[in-house]
Order: sequence, then C-alpha cells, then structure tokens
Amino acid sequence: MTVKNIVTWSLFAVLAFTLISCGGYNAKQKKEIEKLMLDHLAKKYNKEFSVTITDNLHSISLGNPFGGGIVGLKGEAHVLGEEGKTFQVQYFEQNGIIDDGYSTMFMTERAEQILSETLNAAYNEPLKYEIATFGKPFGLLPSNEFTLESELSEYTESFNIEVYVKKILHPDEYKEASDKIDLIQKELIHRGMNNFFITAVYLNDYDFANIDHILAVLNNYYGNAFEIDDLFTYCRLKDDCKITAAIADNGELQNNRESIEEGFAQHREPDAYKLKKLPYIMQEIETRVLFGGDMRIDSAVKHGYTILEDATRKESLHSYGKSKIYNGFQAVDGVKKHRLYLTDLEGNLLFDQILEPFPLEFVDLRAIGVKNEKAYSYTTIAVVADYRDEHNNVVTKSSVYLVSNRSVEYNHALNEELNRLGIASLKDIFTFVKENKDDYREWMRFYKKSYNQT
Repeated sequence: MTVKNIVTWSLFAVLAFTLISCGGYNAKQKKEIEKLMLDHLAKKYNKEFSVTITDNLHSISLGNPFGGGIVGLKGEAHVLGEEGKTFQVQYFEQNGIIDDGYSTMFMTERAEQILSETLNAAYNEPLKYEIATFGKPFGLLPSNEFTLESELSEYTESFNIEVYVKKILHPDEYKEASDKIDLIQKELIHRGMNNFFITAVYLNDYDFANIDHILAVLNNYYGNAFEIDDLFTYCRLKDDCKITAAIADNGELQNNRESIEEGFAQHREPDAYKLKKLPYIMQEIETRVLFGGDMRIDSAVKHGYTILEDATRKESLHSYGKSKIYNGFQAVDGVKKHRLYLTDLEGNLLFDQILEPFPLEFVDLRAIGVKNEKAYSYTTIAVVADYRDEHNNVVTKSSVYLVSNRSVEYNHALNEELNRLGIASLKDIFTFVKENKDDYREWMRFYKKSYNQT
C-alpha cells in the first residue's frame, strides 16, 4: 500500500540588498495591492482565486540579513473551492512585479502522479514516499514563466523525493535494489521530471511505521555536525537500515547503478562518538512515539509521570533562555524511575530525550541546581538524589547534564568519577565540572563547538 504525502516547501522573503525603509501600508493600500494580486493570478491562470495579505515583505539589508526595509507585501492565496491548498504571493513596490508560488503546487502535483505510478509498478513491498519542490535561497519564488500550459519537462525547479521501503535489505540484495532505483530514475526523466534528488531508504518494521517521528527527532539536530542530524547518518549507524541517493540535473542522470549500489554499501561511519549517541537518539524516538508526537509535559503526565512540584525550576538555559526543569518520577514495571524533562515556559519539551539520572529505584530528591557558564557558552544541570540499589540499600548519587547549542550531553565517565569521589553538594559538583571538563573528551568536543559558535 502506498501512502501519498505531498509537501511543498518555500520560504518567502526577498533577496534585495537595498536599504529601503518606509512606514508600511495602510488598509486602503493593502486592499488595492490585494486586488492587483487577484488580477495577476486570474489573468495568468484563468481561474478564480482568493487572496489575503499576510505581512510586509522585507529586503535583506546589510547588518540585518533577516529583515531590512519594507519593499512590498506578502499574501496567501488559494483557488476558490480549494481552501486547503494555499500558496504564497509577493508584491514588490519598486517595480510593481508580482510573483506567486502556484506553479510550485501544480507542478509538484503532476510530478507526484508520475512518481506514484512509477513506484507502484516497481515495488511489491509496502512503501511510503514524499515529494517536494526544493525552496529557493532566501525564499525566492519560482519564475513567473510557468503557467498551467507549461509542460512538466519545462519546469526548472528541482524535486526532493524520499522513498521509504519496509524491508531489511541484505548485502546480496544491493544489486537488485540498485537496479530498481536506476530504472525508476530513468522512467521519471522519460516522463518529464528533469530535476530531482531521490533518497531511497530500506527500513525495519518499527522504523518504517514511525518514520515521521524519526525525521522529527533528527530535524531537532539538523546542521549540528556533532549530532545524528539527518537520515543518512542515522541509517549508516544501524545494521537494519540502508540508504542511497540518485540525482538528475537538467535531464542528465548523475548516478549510475554502480554508484547507487555504493551508497547502500556505505555503513558504520568511523565516528565512534556518533555511534555512542545512537542509543540516546533511539530513546528520543521512542518517547516521541509514546507521546504520539505531542511533545509537551502534559503528555508525560498523561503517561504516568509524577511531577515533584517543589523541585520544578524556572531557569535560563544556554541557547534556550527562560525554561523549566521538571523533576519527578515514573513507574516502570512497578519501580519508580527518576526522570527530568526540560521545557519552554509553555510546557513544550526542548528535547524529546528523557533525562534519567540513574536507572535505580528513585527514593527522594536531595538537590537540583543550575549553573550558567557564560564565558564558555553552556549550562550545567546538577541533580543529587537518593536511590535504592540492587541490595535494597539507599545510596546517594550525583548526576550532571550539560546544555549547549540546543542539545544536551551526559558524560558517563565524568559522572562515574563524581560518584566515585562521593561529591554530593551542588557547589562542589559545579566546581568539579568546571575544573575537569577538559579531561573528558566527549564533553570537550561539545564545549569547543559551543565556544566556536558564540
């Protein structure tokens, strides 16, 4: 069974290095420009549209790359009767030009129909897919040259295609799988799709069922080179996930069958650090699956988490600002497990990862503290609590987490040394971390990355 999922990407801003500034548009001017947008769409596509002005359109100005002077207006539009399928429209004051993203929508729909037919003919296994038109840099819209009369083969924008197949792929099956992808890319070009990037992923049952949750977790770390931040890195750290890619540029294939097969064969990146991170990513995925993607503290409570209200702290965390640290426990197989959640002030989880200081049975919290090391751009969270060990003895344990660059780290060696030395006061914990962090390479890499980006 095929699951259709069309996604159309686009950020809508303007690449114009001008220093235009004005006070914005009044209601009458917005209404006039809204009518200009309607006339533009009706004339170009011979259809009736609805347009709503949504915001000012800003230039990218020197010293302020995310919003300079006002250069026009942005609107959201849809064909009458198709309210759920919206696209962006942009009006530029200086030259009166109007750009629209409607071609992105209907060209992607045409490509999706071809892709669906091609994939269904190629695969017997259950699969899912997504197709999107890549957004242009700085949110520029596609060229106004494309109309409903334009052929798909004339479309110069590139499609991003992701295909997920429910099958554990073994090495002796790489050639057959590569032949199939090679035939697919050739068929897409034959039918007018001249620019695309295909990612083909073979997944186990669990990953296939929860691919949306996996992508959401990985996206939290996108662009962080020290994290598992994309599907290629994730798959190449797992034995039961295989991934490869194929590219077409202006009707020319950039990958033959052999290079596609080489993609499947790449496995186990030499970065041992990321391999250690894999269990934490898997835990985040499991949490997101458990919560059904509703990543709020309310979801944790709904699933049996008991908050220790007196131990809830409102703190400022590095790269997040004002946040909340929830301290509490959850019964797992009848045993209380100590768990922390970090959220924003509205209760949305900052990390999908459950922070579990110790897997022992939780008895009582002694102290929790936060220390911001502004000079080094990280926040240390220290927790001291009593636990019951396997001999039924109550023992005091200290735990430390480091928050920086929108990520959280737990260094096993450092935490083991803390407890071996019996350090159990917040002041002593913070001193120990500051004086000894450079001795623990896993944290040192994290700290250097943080320092270099600030």
